[in-house]
Amino acid sequence: MSENKGKVDKILNKNRTFANEMKRYPNITFKQKQIKGSGTLEVFAEGKQSKTEFRKNKKALTILANNGGKYRMLPLVNDGNPNPDAYNLQKKCFVDVKVVTTNNGKNAIQNGLKEASRQNAKELVLHLTVKPKNYREMYNAVLLSLKQGRNRNVQCVSVIFPDNTIKEYELGKIKQRLKE
Repeated sequence: MSENKGKVDKILNKNRTFANEMKRYPNITFKQKQIKGSGTLEVFAEGKQSKTEFRKNKKALTILANNGGKYRMLPLVNDGNPNPDAYNLQKKCFVDVKVVTTNNGKNAIQNGLKEASRQNAKELVLHLTVKPKNYREMYNAVLLSLKQGRNRNVQCVSVIFPDNTIKEYELGKIKQRLKE
């Protein structure tokens, strides 16, 4: 069964082209921002996000781009569909960015996964601006959401720690370890 699922996933991902993913943004141009590192950050020239959200999202995505990430920030589109914050140009997937300003990491990861799933995002970027009370609690919250099947869309969580170090967690690999 899992072998067939893997084949189906490959077929689905093969049909997910950049052009298909970006159909909602046909008349939007993007400008590449200056980045210190080897990555890319493109910001929309038309459209908008709220000022606060834009500033926070841009800061988080800049940190990732400075470390080699390639992202395109997306404006809000009022067509009744979910509005992810960005598009990962390397992984070819939508991204939801959550900037955490509290030390309750457990709630941050739970809410982030829930919101990213609702946005049909495959990647969650969690920017921790304050050191959480307990990192183990955060990891256990991820495990619990995977065990209970509450997280169906998100495949990757990129965590930016308060010192701007980055750790990426592939949820498929964690799920596999849970089964063993």
